[in-house]
Amino acid sequence: MTTGKCYCGAVTYEIEGDIDYIVHCHCRSCRRACGAAFYSAGFLRASQFSVTSGETQIREFTFPENPSGARCFCGTCGGRLYIRLPVPGLINVAINTLDQEPHEDVGVHINVESKAPWDEIPEGREQYTTIPPDMLTQLQALMHSD
Repeated sequence: MTTGKCYCGAVTYEIEGDIDYIVHCHCRSCRRACGAAFYSAGFLRASQFSVTSGETQIREFTFPENPSGARCFCGTCGGRLYIRLPVPGLINVAINTLDQEPHEDVGVHINVESKAPWDEIPEGREQYTTIPPDMLTQLQALMHSD
């Protein structure tokens, strides 16, 4: 069982099973939304994710370009938690909110054509100028795995 929380701890959550697909997105929108060089997200089935405390504290910012998705964050501290994706049944959780963080960079770096000019991706890391050609296949596999 993996657990996580927002900055102030008002919202806590649990994840059943593994996070099998991690992405570090370097697009300008993600950088602006998270205030960092990139947004690290773990994709998983929504059924694997449950809020264990503070559900009434969760606020959503609906995407103007796609109203069926939203960034979800703590209404108390503003800490980003997860994204309710426009793909039904799939979310991505902000890796920096996990209590048990990965010990190494296991994700794929995407949208590196718009990364911050000062941001350096470690040599040898899998990276793509835009969205990886197999990303949809990866996400579909998550939806159908048990």
